[in-house]
Amino acid sequence: MVLFIFCSAALHASASELSHLDGNVLVTTDSAYVEQSHPTTIDPLDAGVAKPAINLRVYPQFSFRNSRLDRFYRTQLNLNPTLHMQLWKGAEATAQVIIPLYNDYSIEEGKIRPGFLTLSQKVDLPAGIRMMTTLGHFSTQRTGGDVKLFRLLAPNLGMYAQAGLTYWTFPLFDRWINFQSHRVSWRFGGNYFLESAGLLFNANIAQYLDNDIALRGEVVRFFKKAYVGFYLQTLQYEGYSLNGGFFFTIALPDRRKSITRNIDIAPADDFSLEYVARPYSARGVFYRTSPAENSSHNFFNNFLFTH
Repeated sequence: MVLFIFCSAALHASASELSHLDGNVLVTTDSAYVEQSHPTTIDPLDAGVAKPAINLRVYPQFSFRNSRLDRFYRTQLNLNPTLHMQLWKGAEATAQVIIPLYNDYSIEEGKIRPGFLTLSQKVDLPAGIRMMTTLGHFSTQRTGGDVKLFRLLAPNLGMYAQAGLTYWTFPLFDRWINFQSHRVSWRFGGNYFLESAGLLFNANIAQYLDNDIALRGEVVRFFKKAYVGFYLQTLQYEGYSLNGGFFFTIALPDRRKSITRNIDIAPADDFSLEYVARPYSARGVFYRTSPAENSSHNFFNNFLFTH
């Protein structure tokens, strides 16, 4: 499975895997935690900030795997223009095209093909619960439906849940390859943002795409334009009971260009990378429902930053 960078990216190895999730370009920073009160990447819908009805974002995708003994890595480089369309309050349609520039993977992955194809709706429920439902084609070749729930318990403390029913699919423009067997995935967790130190703590239990159930804990440090995190995860695999790694997100300069009042063109907002140490690449894997979603910024964490 490929986890997207800018949409994602992944390194599958016998002992380790490197996955680039969403974003753009890697830089280093020694900057102190952002002087303002919150990190800068915010979901405008959640923050109540108006944004154009149509956004065209370009997500590069770089993947490389160490899965053969006769060569060091197989690589893949794609360019993925993505259209985000605001339909009505809280609703968004996403349509993405994957354009391969270099491909060492399968013949199918070397073809121009659809990427994310989704329709999502955010609503406020009673008791302060925020919900987002998404239908369509997600990352890791999954198609189906997903529901996310979040509730703020205190100014910087929240709890969340997610559940989805998906099928393995590989869309092409001339045909749609799929398997009928489905997967039920879910996770329950909580997160806490220690604003004074710029630290986010996250813990959850989840059933992943290989029907494996695991615990995962994360600590994320927020800087001015970079976010660095470490995690530990249990692993249901003989001889290996623990998985760990790190991830980071780099915010990119705003190169936005307005075509009209309601149409914007820009690169992706940020770049994320995740290093995963595990012997079996299908374990501990969860799909993403948006190319803008990563370990640092997602539906659950963004509510703590915008509160």
